[in-house]
Amino acid sequence: MTPTERMTPAQYRRETGQPPKPGDYPQAEQPQRAQRQHPEDELQRVIVQWLGYSLRPGVLVHHSPNERRDFREAQRMKSAGVMPGWPDLTLAWPVTMKRYGDGEGNLAFIEIKTTGGRLTAAQIVFQQWCAEGGVPHAVARSLDDVAAAVGAWGLTRDNQLRREGTDGELETLEGI
Repeated sequence: MTPTERMTPAQYRRETGQPPKPGDYPQAEQPQRAQRQHPEDELQRVIVQWLGYSLRPGVLVHHSPNERRDFREAQRMKSAGVMPGWPDLTLAWPVTMKRYGDGEGNLAFIEIKTTGGRLTAAQIVFQQWCAEGGVPHAVARSLDDVAAAVGAWGLTRDNQLRREGTDGELETLEGI
């Protein structure tokens, strides 16, 4: 570049080693922004896939997107009914389908955490609410934790599941 030619701000930043600003590069050359890391996401995908194969027919799995948001989004979600501390996965089944053993309840919750992840204060309050009310709740740090929990709750295909018959008696469902 000759001294008479004018340098653009983008060229100046490149030559002086200053960090680029948006628009310094043509659209095709824009540097990739670092993706926000959600280490629990991959574990959750594996868990949900496994649950799809392993749960008894009739047991539904739901994820409530309760992740951190900016203040405005959090306020909007709260006004729409999103509850802080709600677990990552909710398992639900019809009341006519009783869990083997106790024959009670039709909801269970799984909070997914990475190895070093900790429960928030709101998640601890929810966990205590579940414990006081006899509602199944597990904190899972691996697929093995989930398998142990849903197996103990009697919700996997290899556990017996019973349903109330038309006469009010519990009947074992075979071949599911």
